[in-house]
Amino acid sequence: MKILESVLLAVDLNDEQESLLERASNIAHLFGNKIIILHVISGELKGSSVQNLAEKYVKKELKVIQDSFAFKGIKEVDAIYRYGNPVDEIIGLAERENVNTIMVGSGINYDPQNRVPGQKALQVIRNSRKPVIVIKSEKKGEIKEIVCPVDCSEPSRLSLKSAILTAKKYNAKLHVISVFEPLIILSPRLLNAGVDEQEENKKRLAIFEKEFKTFINEFDFLDLSHETHILSGDVPKEIIEYVKSNKIDLMYIGSSGKTGIRRRLLGSVTEKVLRAIPCHMLVTKSEEVFKLHMATEIEDIEMHYKRARELSELGYYQEALREYRICIGINSMFIPAIKSLANLHNKLGESEQATYFQDLADSIFQKISD
Repeated sequence: MKILESVLLAVDLNDEQESLLERASNIAHLFGNKIIILHVISGELKGSSVQNLAEKYVKKELKVIQDSFAFKGIKEVDAIYRYGNPVDEIIGLAERENVNTIMVGSGINYDPQNRVPGQKALQVIRNSRKPVIVIKSEKKGEIKEIVCPVDCSEPSRLSLKSAILTAKKYNAKLHVISVFEPLIILSPRLLNAGVDEQEENKKRLAIFEKEFKTFINEFDFLDLSHETHILSGDVPKEIIEYVKSNKIDLMYIGSSGKTGIRRRLLGSVTEKVLRAIPCHMLVTKSEEVFKLHMATEIEDIEMHYKRARELSELGYYQEALREYRICIGINSMFIPAIKSLANLHNKLGESEQATYFQDLADSIFQKISD
């Protein structure tokens, strides 16, 4: 079973790509996707006296990367090079191949006085409708702590849905946060008119908390280590401080609209957050990171049973129920699937269905025993 169809991995072929390649291979192992490696050569070299030399070098380096993925057991790896503007070529290929996610390095310059993120990463985020994950080369190790700031918008829904799935796959803890920005009244006229800043913010916070709770209740956090928090203050500052203080490894965030976090992260704050946080960042827009890919061919019962277990572990409970039912459609006395249906319905609080399948399993077991 595949959850990702493909990932576009943009590489610069420099000394800082090790973390990028490590994370890409890790994702491939976890989610079973195809990787498309892209390197963009400067358009100025095309037709020049060094074009052949440049192509020879690029082909050699891309082959090394392909071989490294193959060594780790990842077979579906394409390597492509193009001439032109890196951002245009990355976005264009992502659209043509309809990839799930674009993966780029942060391009951070390690000047302690001026840690400026690479413009390529920022421009890809701003101009692509595909989800973009920015890998920090200094961030090593496993993904254990994931944070997802939300503003109760549709992009936030897409982002949190993907964050939940990723947390389950990595067996990581998920932090869901939302930032309340207090109203600061500076107008003397409003103050003279008796507007109470503290009382106004108290009312606004109550509404904010209610909306946040309603939003969170839309999602299934079953079997997932998680916590939710409402922070108060400047949105980017609070996000940055939370990431640092909680040693976050990966941040999911939705961005595409005109209000709240979405509005602010489209402009200069995107750069501020990307520059300041020490973790990888995945920005979702109008498309989901993960699109469930289900094979349609008829397979044996064990394959459907295995797929059902995987789906259940990832939180795709309805899809898992469907696969378990396919199993008993193939063999109506396949007890493992029947018992799994009983357990899953019980987990979902559907006691009547759980009892039905448990009784059915007991009945079949009794017939076999007799």
